[in-house]
Amino acid sequence: MDFEALVKHIGTIQSTLQAQAAHAVNLALTARNWLMGCYIVEFEQNGEDRAAYGEQLLKKLEQRLNVKGLNERRFREFRRLYLVYPQLKEPIAQIHIGRKRNSAHTVRRIHRPNSAHGECRITIR
Repeated sequence: MDFEALVKHIGTIQSTLQAQAAHAVNLALTARNWLMGCYIVEFEQNGEDRAAYGEQLLKKLEQRLNVKGLNERRFREFRRLYLVYPQLKEPIAQIHIGRKRNSAHTVRRIHRPNSAHGECRITIR
């Protein structure tokens, strides 16, 4: 192999794997956002202590979590994502169930809508 071949191989590896990594990150963030939206909606509809939070739920959630990038506006977007795209449930479940072999801490199951635990419950192992 000469230097030009090395440059070509390295360039191909970089562009291919960078695109795959970006795609994987996009899938993971979409799943995260949808699941957070699902939990927020479930809490708003069925939470045992939802009356205690009322209109301030998302603001209080932001304050309690205190994570950069997770704020009231983003939680509203996550809720909207879930409400507009309920059909993402199965693809998101498949994304995470398919990963279970590759990680010690992976979403193993998203319960069915008729479950006593609601449709967003996940099992992490």
